[in-house]
Amino acid sequence: MYVNLGVGMPMLAPSFLEPGTVIHMQSENGILGMGPYPTKDEVDPDIINAGKETVTLLPGAATFDSTESFAMIRGGHVDVSMLGAMQVSASGDLANYMIPGKMVKGMGGAMDLVSNPDATKVVVVMDHVAKGGKPKIFDECSLPLTGVNCVSTIITDLCVFQVDRKNKKLILTELAAGVTEEEVRKNTAAKFEVSPDLVVRNPPALLVHASPPSITDNPFFTDYGRLGSQYTHVECCRSVGLYRIISRSYAVGLSLRKRGEESRLLHELHRITG
Repeated sequence: MYVNLGVGMPMLAPSFLEPGTVIHMQSENGILGMGPYPTKDEVDPDIINAGKETVTLLPGAATFDSTESFAMIRGGHVDVSMLGAMQVSASGDLANYMIPGKMVKGMGGAMDLVSNPDATKVVVVMDHVAKGGKPKIFDECSLPLTGVNCVSTIITDLCVFQVDRKNKKLILTELAAGVTEEEVRKNTAAKFEVSPDLVVRNPPALLVHASPPSITDNPFFTDYGRLGSQYTHVECCRSVGLYRIISRSYAVGLSLRKRGEESRLLHELHRITG
């Protein structure tokens, strides 16, 4: 299976692959066979992913230019694409590249990645709500669209939705531990059906442990500093599918450590995991 991971939360998905699972990671900047983050001794500044993080190459990996990379993507040769989103609609519309009036860094490759949804399954991985508790899942998106009727699965910190692209409707298939259907409805601005086979996750034991060397030895993560990895690698509570609270912990950790706000980091981590 060939999988493309978008910048941010999707980049952490490989950490949750079962041992023995064989998946070929494609990075849109020109890598097929992308490996994990490097240790300090493995770092090569010329080998980076689409998020400009240093990575490694697995045996047999290939590198190429972006023209070939996007030919693979648009041609439907990538099986799964995992992306973040600002908004998703009940019919599978995706908005993830700009907010009118705010700075746009660039279009990125998202429009290409969702251009062939019949050949490439598009999975959105995101927080269920935006800042201030505003919904991100709507009957219709209000932001400019990246793609129309292209999303097949939505994974959030509350639940998993499958999108019936043909009939343009949402189906709730999985609830995170401790989350109720009422909570999902309260935080979702779209109508949805509940699967008769709805899965409710059991609450896993809280696991707070040292980050793997392949993460902490990467210079990209040196902002964690002296806080200690036991606070920055959190795998717990509301875990659904490939998305875990660990992704939010890393994001919060990086943004707060850069401002030196250590106490806020610990407060945020306790709030997220509580």
